[in-house]
Amino acid sequence: MQKNLTEVFRLVLPASGFIEVSKLAVYMGCSVNSLKASIKREHIPVIKLGLKWLICLEDLKDKMSKVGQTQK
Repeated sequence: MQKNLTEVFRLVLPASGFIEVSKLAVYMGCSVNSLKASIKREHIPVIKLGLKWLICLEDLKDKMSKVGQTQK
């Protein structure tokens, strides 16, 4: 059962616009805990599925564009 769920996550998440926070941390080159702390601090909504945190890429993109506008 777990193997099937893992396969579903692997196929569905990228197409749905969600990414695991742990994979995003690896891509960004930071620790998972520091990324989770940043997500909490910035009030970016997450979906918690057991130990996995999922984040919507649109929410992340919106937050980053707002940060970019305030820094100019």
